[in-house]
Amino acid sequence: MALRLIDITNERLVKIGFAIKQRDDVIKTLIDLMLQVNPFETKESLFLRFMEREDIMSTAIGSNIAIPHIISDKIEMPLLAMGIDKDGIKYDNSQELVKLVYMFVGPSQKREPYLEALVRTSKLLKQKENREMLIRALTPAEVMAIIKELD
Repeated sequence: MALRLIDITNERLVKIGFAIKQRDDVIKTLIDLMLQVNPFETKESLFLRFMEREDIMSTAIGSNIAIPHIISDKIEMPLLAMGIDKDGIKYDNSQELVKLVYMFVGPSQKREPYLEALVRTSKLLKQKENREMLIRALTPAEVMAIIKELD
């Protein structure tokens, strides 16, 4: 049975709206959510690794989407935190604001489910209608219902 996105996230891992609309603050907020659900690493080490990844190449992929992702040897299943901001956040040097941030940590020892989750996310967010539904969502429960329906 294929791993679905609903299997690696939950309402506690969804943040709608950000007070500070800058990449680093959004990533720190999503790390906090992850660590509240599964305290597998320190906030500082995760943030450093996400920033190292962003320094190599921005994970903003266009269409108002960013998919920051890293692997960890301290986690056994992929973990997905989602940030949504209808006004958009300043993510990198491009002019396009990011409205959907899907942040993954995958297990270093078992990469197939992690890679599958990245592919499923790309397919889901490829459709403009799907992105618009997610951006319009008002609650984490609504986001989870949309993910469950679409994936």
